[in-house]
Amino acid sequence: MHDMATQAKPVLYGYFRSSCSWRVRIAFALKGIEYEQKPINLIKDDEFKKVNPMQQVPAVTIDGITLSQSLAIIQYIEETRPEPRLLPADPKQRAHVRIICDIIASGIQPLQNLYVLQKIGEEKVQWAQHFINRGFDALEPILKQTAGKYCVGDEPVLYGYFRSSCSWRVRIAFALKGIEYEQKTIHLIKDMLQVTDEFKKVNPMQQVPAVTIDGITLSQSLAIIQYIEETRPEPRLLPADPKQRAHVRIICDIIASGIQPLQISMADICLVPQVFNAERFKVDMSKFPTIRRLNQTLTEIDAFKVSHPSRQPDTPDDLWA
Repeated sequence: MHDMATQAKPVLYGYFRSSCSWRVRIAFALKGIEYEQKPINLIKDDEFKKVNPMQQVPAVTIDGITLSQSLAIIQYIEETRPEPRLLPADPKQRAHVRIICDIIASGIQPLQNLYVLQKIGEEKVQWAQHFINRGFDALEPILKQTAGKYCVGDEPVLYGYFRSSCSWRVRIAFALKGIEYEQKTIHLIKDMLQVTDEFKKVNPMQQVPAVTIDGITLSQSLAIIQYIEETRPEPRLLPADPKQRAHVRIICDIIASGIQPLQISMADICLVPQVFNAERFKVDMSKFPTIRRLNQTLTEIDAFKVSHPSRQPDTPDDLWA
């Protein structure tokens, strides 16, 4: 963890309505990083050239350096202040996050940049709508494949029964790590499993627990816990020493996981400001149900609320919320 005790607060040069500035505000809020804001009027502020010769927001002074480009800033924050994570531990999921970020940051948002819209003139709304629709047409099917509660990944689903000791093992493992997960109750009646057609497909053995995770379905409590331990090894609950591991396995029926809950990522940080832009330009969001669902979930989170353009130091009074 980066030692912030002796560091001055970061300074964010931004603009209340800039979606790229909003990305950085969200990242700071999710990381719990206090920072100062210096609002920049891109049309009038010539002094800003000294901070960023490109005269684009955001720029951030942090740790004695000045950074520009929102994704570069967020990745620096992620590398120097790694908790809570904004990139998944799994490399495939990280790749999906980066694809989504780049589609938004390179393929959609720059075409609504202030300088571009000034050049377009009276046709700017139609221009923005065209390129947002084009980008969202590509993004929607990708998110259908990757999204759970947020843009990439989903919470595990545990099929269990309240009295089942094997189900309890998995619940304990999840609870020890503070893992959010969905529960689907499978009723046991008179020592026989009353199963639904859905659960028969999940576990043909018709036994609890079963867990859907990482796109696969697992049964048998220790197999579930060991899979989690092997695929998410940090922080460990099994000793590194093989003899001690053997003793743990002998003594315990429970092997707690090192899994981290799949969580908000850089993809979510990029998505919400872009949807805000789409709504500004009156894009019909009914065509993009996955994007709309994710946006509705994310905008209820405090980090997205406090960083919203309607709550910034330079927000005009008539737009303040």
